[in-house]
Amino acid sequence: MTKFFWLMCGVGLGCSSEEKSPCLDGFEADGSGNCVPVESDEPSPDGEADAPPPPDSDVDADADGGADTDGGADADGSDDGGGGGDIDPLALSNCDEPLGGIDWGITPPDARGGFAGELAALDLTTLPDDIDVSGLDDWERGWVAYAMEISAADLGASIRRDDAMAAGIMGQVLLGSLMTDGGGMDQSFFRRGLYRYYVCSRGYPVTLEGFKELIGYPTDFIEVESIVKCGPRMKGEDWENGIFVAEAIGTEHGETEILLTGRRADNALEFLVYGPDGRLTNRSPFPVSEDRPVAVMPTPWVCMTCHSGTLEETNSYSFDPDLLEEVLIPAFGNICY
Repeated sequence: MTKFFWLMCGVGLGCSSEEKSPCLDGFEADGSGNCVPVESDEPSPDGEADAPPPPDSDVDADADGGADTDGGADADGSDDGGGGGDIDPLALSNCDEPLGGIDWGITPPDARGGFAGELAALDLTTLPDDIDVSGLDDWERGWVAYAMEISAADLGASIRRDDAMAAGIMGQVLLGSLMTDGGGMDQSFFRRGLYRYYVCSRGYPVTLEGFKELIGYPTDFIEVESIVKCGPRMKGEDWENGIFVAEAIGTEHGETEILLTGRRADNALEFLVYGPDGRLTNRSPFPVSEDRPVAVMPTPWVCMTCHSGTLEETNSYSFDPDLLEEVLIPAFGNICY
């Protein structure tokens, strides 16, 4: 039920938990929903410059706190569509270049922009050396493990701040999400960071052509009827190399979705989407209703809502492909109309 609730929040049903605190202290939402610094004519109390970006974070906070160059909504609510121009088909992703993708239509809260500036403004060193995560719910604990790239089965009652910092940009996003009054996790902050940084930070080929050449690709495909995409897809599996592909067909949004195994230290699944233009993206379309036939969702979060299994002994979700039936072949109700 928890996963279903968050999935429905993501497709724009107005869940109130996303509206509690759209921006951190010192930031405010502009007319397009981006978080920008609160304007003030007074100098900072200590007379020092703003805090620098976290180490090794590749954050791209603009001086004016504008939207990130990540393919999300710009200050005017428009979309950059992926930067355009020629691209080396074998180039690898990085967080300095926008990924882009198909038009959002309605930009979900995860992709409203401004995240890099908010993360850069945080002093993560104010967190304790050991951070209690025992009180988080099972879904949040699954995120903690995934961000730190440790097995959910090995996640204990606490994590070390320095270990999270060493995990890279997603570890820093995690720490930022744990800087809440009274403990707990700011799920909205974490999901925005997941959208902003996860895909671009993993260093995969930015084109499907490059993926096929550098990583591999199944050779045998069968046609299946997708109960989450509401239409036919071509499914290919390469068990030897841990590559599982679903190609959308018969739709204007002909994205290619890929699950990978054996690419992460925690043995969890890796989630990738290549758009109809063959470019790596951080969004994927889903049908919602006849009145609004497509909702575009941030990835990899929307992938994780289905491709996860429960570890009751550790009170957490896991994306471990060893949980075969739950993760690689999830049981999910038919949402097609």
